[in-house]
Amino acid sequence: MRKNRSPENKCTVCGFIPRLCICSEIEKVNSKIRIILIQHSLDARKPSNTGNLLKGITDCELIRYGKLEDKPVDLEAIEKLNAFVLYPFQDSILLTKDIWREDETPTIIIPDGTWKQASRLASRLRGHCRGFLRFPSNFVTNYKLRDSREEFKLCTCESAMNVYGILGDTKSEQAVKNAFELFVYRNLKNRGRLISFQ
Repeated sequence: MRKNRSPENKCTVCGFIPRLCICSEIEKVNSKIRIILIQHSLDARKPSNTGNLLKGITDCELIRYGKLEDKPVDLEAIEKLNAFVLYPFQDSILLTKDIWREDETPTIIIPDGTWKQASRLASRLRGHCRGFLRFPSNFVTNYKLRDSREEFKLCTCESAMNVYGILGDTKSEQAVKNAFELFVYRNLKNRGRLISFQ
């Protein structure tokens, strides 16, 4: 009979058991771009979650909410961030460098959870943020650990990777890309499936 492994036996960054942990193979980076993850506590425990991985790679900030937390998202604190939220509403604007002044730190909130959780959170943040951002329509996911019928639904790591790329932080973009591809590859290998990245 297979024993259940408790969350305590898994790495809190990559989600693997100690002998399979990939953290020693991941490059850590700091960025002038301020990314804030607002993470649903239930999704944080899933092995397919990439928000934890992103937090382990970069200096992004983490706010956690949901059933396993004692308090909800502080909307007044969110307002003080003067941040954009990355979510593709109909009124979302295209993410470009031109949104911020040269002396301004780009500050972007990325909802981390399922798309249903992210949609609910983004809707709650309306009126408490600077506005909403979207990627170009040709940005599609290469995430193979969760089923999605819509290619534009990028996971959290892919979202951050593209934010860094569009805003010109190529070092952070590459570090997240490398860690993400390793994370997906190892997961698929452990499941008996392999994938080649282009």
